[in-house]
Amino acid sequence: MNALRIVEHPTMRYVEYEGNLHEFVFYEGSRAALDQWFVYIEKFHLLPPNVRTRVFVDTTGVPQPPLAYAYQRAQVMHKKHGKRATPMYYAFLGADNQSVMNRILQTFIQLLRTGDEVRYFYGEAEREKAWAWLHSALNPDKVAEG
Repeated sequence: MNALRIVEHPTMRYVEYEGNLHEFVFYEGSRAALDQWFVYIEKFHLLPPNVRTRVFVDTTGVPQPPLAYAYQRAQVMHKKHGKRATPMYYAFLGADNQSVMNRILQTFIQLLRTGDEVRYFYGEAEREKAWAWLHSALNPDKVAEG
């Protein structure tokens, strides 16, 4: 994968790849990190409706970001922009010990009814699996099977 752009923030690293593929590596699990992340996510929601956006989120090196705050931010964004015509694809890679908190995140995302495709992976052992699933999002039939 060729990086088109790499942006270092105090709370995270953002990498943009070809094919509307985006990677976020969180340096801290904080409200400030989520605020920065939502700046990008909101921009993705403003892309033309036929654009297939894929997002890889790596929180393996940090404590779980505050989920209630993330849910509140997502609610506001989705009320403002609505559901995208083309779903976004998210692969969340968390530390092994984040699985319980990510189940809560799954519930929050379901409550938002975004229509997005979201998968959760845990630990370094599943990093390649997460990227493979995200790359398969170029072919929606293959994603549905995954």
